[in-house]
Amino acid sequence: MLGLTLLLAVVTIVLLFVGLYRSSARFAVEKRIEQVKAAEDQTAEEELQQPFIQRVLLPIGGSFAKLFR
Repeated sequence: MLGLTLLLAVVTIVLLFVGLYRSSARFAVEKRIEQVKAAEDQTAEEELQQPFIQRVLLPIGGSFAKLFR
């Protein structure tokens, strides 16, 4: 019976600390950083799927157009 009580006390303390950590500002910042990194990876993949003309030539053409305006 003492072992069960000790086990429940340890589990309660661990869950308390996990709950406190997950509600902290540090956890929120880490979570947001992970979301931004995932979005960057997805954006890079989408950009690389575009044709060469859209990725390279059109931006260069836009730069030349601004130069001659």
